[in-house]
Amino acid sequence: MTTTTKIVIESLTPLIFREIRPIMNWHEWLQRWNTTNVFDEMLGLLHVGFDVPLHKCDYSEPEYSSHDRIQFYLTIADGWEDAFLFRPQGKSLDELKYYNVHGNRSNRNSIGEHELRQFVARKAFYELVDHFFKLDEQGPWYEHFEEKWNEWLKPSDSPNLFVAVQKFFRTEKNFDHIVIRNLPVKEEGRRSHQEKQVIQFLRKFIHFIWESEEDDAIIGYAKPWSIGILSALGELNTLRKWIFMLDKKSLEKLKELALQNELKDYKHPVSAHRLVKSVEEACFIGSPEALLLVEHKVRTKERARLVAIQKAEEKKAEAERNLQKLTHA
Repeated sequence: MTTTTKIVIESLTPLIFREIRPIMNWHEWLQRWNTTNVFDEMLGLLHVGFDVPLHKCDYSEPEYSSHDRIQFYLTIADGWEDAFLFRPQGKSLDELKYYNVHGNRSNRNSIGEHELRQFVARKAFYELVDHFFKLDEQGPWYEHFEEKWNEWLKPSDSPNLFVAVQKFFRTEKNFDHIVIRNLPVKEEGRRSHQEKQVIQFLRKFIHFIWESEEDDAIIGYAKPWSIGILSALGELNTLRKWIFMLDKKSLEKLKELALQNELKDYKHPVSAHRLVKSVEEACFIGSPEALLLVEHKVRTKERARLVAIQKAEEKKAEAERNLQKLTHA
């Protein structure tokens, strides 16, 4: 063997003799996802999931769309902020499996199976932020993103995804507070970058709902949902721009939220803690929902009165013109 040949052979890496290829499409990605239980492999798959092509590689494969992929990620990410949600029902912490981990995955040597599930869900959430919730970033991938976002969330084109987003960010009762699922309760200054992106997304999504020209059951369902979100965010004032668009279901939602307020014996003239019994009592303690209901009632009544006056004045002016014509005929 010559010296030159020996050098060439020694310079070959083991990778030269190994087949390496990308995941071919979303169908293969799902197969790999469904057959692994290894934490690190799951994180890796989630990391590349939005880059995998959606097209079919074989006639027999099912058809997938970008909506399907987003809905999948929403399903995996649900509950990402709370490890308790990933504990099997009825199992105590002592009954769970624990694993030794190393590196940057945890600041502890041992981590529970419920926490591993949470880490996977959190990874899915972060990928959703980067590829779906984020609205204000610049870069090559961002081109036409606004247009794509509107297409993704147009209820007539993708009703399942439109509803899935609302389910993912549904409001829930947490002790005596209404909170938004998958959005931790924090002061604004303590929110992570990802959480701030989600709040921007929710604001825009709600604007999208109220400004929609579509008038169907899906939008009708979405409006009360949006009121619950704005209430939980403390941003109910946003609704004032659409106050004359509040329909029966929206007003019922406002009343439902208003009547969840409580009179406190140490703060209000009552002998014991109790829920408010009326919208008026809710107004007394400053409920934004109750105050908006009253404002809607007053402004709607006044608008109807002013419109009636305007129409009467127009009829009067028309009658006077007709009278003058007849008088000078």
